[in-house]
Amino acid sequence: MSSTAPRSIPTAGLGPLEKVDGHWVIGEPGQKMHVVFKPEGLEAHKDDQEPWLTPWWRFMGLGVEVTSHRFTSSRLFGLSHHGPMTLQGPRLVGTVRKPYEMWSAQFSRHRHAYPFQQIVLLQQLLGWSTETGMAERLGDPAWMDSAVARLAAVRLHGYRERRTREAVETALADISGAQQ
Repeated sequence: MSSTAPRSIPTAGLGPLEKVDGHWVIGEPGQKMHVVFKPEGLEAHKDDQEPWLTPWWRFMGLGVEVTSHRFTSSRLFGLSHHGPMTLQGPRLVGTVRKPYEMWSAQFSRHRHAYPFQQIVLLQQLLGWSTETGMAERLGDPAWMDSAVARLAAVRLHGYRERRTREAVETALADISGAQQ
């Protein structure tokens, strides 16, 4: 018998992004590594270390490195296939300021596969939010509820960076200017 309290059932999200206990989280919160989207910034949890918070204002770029299936996101697969994305395992990556440096936080994969379209839309959401100076919205649970619901309804036909970007901008157009 486990002595840990059961966590609530996650809300559907985009790939590794799910809402758990009122917070949007990338990774499996019951595991050792995950990242929580908080109003103040991204809070990374790793092993038995103290969580560390990176404020939203520091992010100049943000993305996700993950594959759709568990094994292809593993370090073993990365080593055997020389895949630069998987050598570190699944992780959030970004560029931060003051000081300018690369930032990353690993996360534990869920057992289920992530649809490729959801990974692409999550990647675009993270990139769009930081490029437009609206990264702090990623920490607003109500805004994220709306953004994720809108993006989950988007249907991509093939993957073209420009078309995907336009689909994200269109889906988020009326909520992007709502909270200044």
